[in-house]
Amino acid sequence: MGTMMSESKAASDGRRGIFDVDDAWLEGRKEDAIDPELPIVDPHHHLWDRGSRYLLDEFRGDLV
Repeated sequence: MGTMMSESKAASDGRRGIFDVDDAWLEGRKEDAIDPELPIVDPHHHLWDRGSRYLLDEFRGDLV
């Protein structure tokens, strides 16, 4: 895990976030795509209970 940034710092390609970006470390962790012809699908979903509610029951209801 990276270290928290005390001030905003961008990576060499302009990325910004809450962690320092170690481009040298990232460069050593490249791997080939298993099937580069397949589209990327990001199936994660955010659930929350902060004033309004959207938890697993509500998510399940949206799936049908």
